[in-house]
Amino acid sequence: MKKQINPTIKAHLIRGAFYLLLLLAVLPRLYRLLVRVDLLRLDVICCDLPAIPIENPQGPGDRSFAEFPSIDIDSKGAAYITYNDNTNQPSAPYVMVARQLGGASLFASVGLLTGTGGSVTISSPASGDTIRTASMTLSGTQTLTPKNFDRDDSSDAKFPDHGAVIGNNIPALDLKSVSLGDDSTSLTVTMQVADLTTTALASAPALSGGDGVLYLTQMHSGNNVYWVGAEVRGGVARYLTGTLGSINSSTSKKYITYNPDAVNSMSVQGSINAAAPGTITMKIPKSLVVISDMLEHGPDYSQYTGDLSFGRFKASRAYKKVQTDLHGADVLIYYIQRQTGKPVNSADHIRFWADWIRDNNGRLKQANKLQGVG
Repeated sequence: MKKQINPTIKAHLIRGAFYLLLLLAVLPRLYRLLVRVDLLRLDVICCDLPAIPIENPQGPGDRSFAEFPSIDIDSKGAAYITYNDNTNQPSAPYVMVARQLGGASLFASVGLLTGTGGSVTISSPASGDTIRTASMTLSGTQTLTPKNFDRDDSSDAKFPDHGAVIGNNIPALDLKSVSLGDDSTSLTVTMQVADLTTTALASAPALSGGDGVLYLTQMHSGNNVYWVGAEVRGGVARYLTGTLGSINSSTSKKYITYNPDAVNSMSVQGSINAAAPGTITMKIPKSLVVISDMLEHGPDYSQYTGDLSFGRFKASRAYKKVQTDLHGADVLIYYIQRQTGKPVNSADHIRFWADWIRDNNGRLKQANKLQGVG
């Protein structure tokens, strides 16, 4: 894959904020842009290295600001910065990209990068209508760009992409856009590529020095990184998800790896529209995994006494305190068994939580017992 595009890109935070110097035609101005709202690394980074002459000749070296920034501009004169960050998951190098979305372009012909953002038209209620009700329903149309959407420059999938000779664009590697969407049951990743025809996919590996093609989208939630990908080898596609890992040398961790999880990858549903441009669609089902003894206990309702009636629970004040919307998620329960004053009937207990999950817009997919007392 020639590059990764973050679908939630507003840009990424490098230890709080990144200072971007834009050299304008008349007067240099300093803009401070927030590029991530949360951190992927919640600890110090590389603060125990030997003395580094440039940073701290007395040692120890502190590289917690990130390393190896590479700054360039795109076809619209917007700055983008590639740098080496770090994550708490494998605690290893992690490539990040910060893109300039607004403000002044470095090209005078472009001017400001901030676009109109689309339009909103209200058809009901009509202009001039008098509203005399406590609430009303608005209807109309809009062309706003989704927040979870990003475009990439065309014809930039060149191989080799650096060195004395720059290669030609490879259409099957030329990402055009990526977006995230969700419905009641799944999260959907959509990637558009310049050419996904059978001929283009078949020629791409040899043109780029590989034996297959991998299209991968990474997502950040809180301080965690998730990913989903489509791998095409010999004309056959498979869809993957998994964890992060690292390849380590004898002295340090060198590379982030994307490690497929055989079980979780089976739940990813994907398809490729073999056209030019073509679309890769990957659906990941929503799920909630709970590891608990599942024994509800409080002043208003307690299962420690053996009361497993969902009807009585729903009529109690406790129900409103824990009511939520599961948004159609599949729920997997792993029971930790506990001793109680009165034995709990397992079948009735599972039935209670199946009723609660259904009542809160979810589906109980599985319930398994773990080892424990009881």
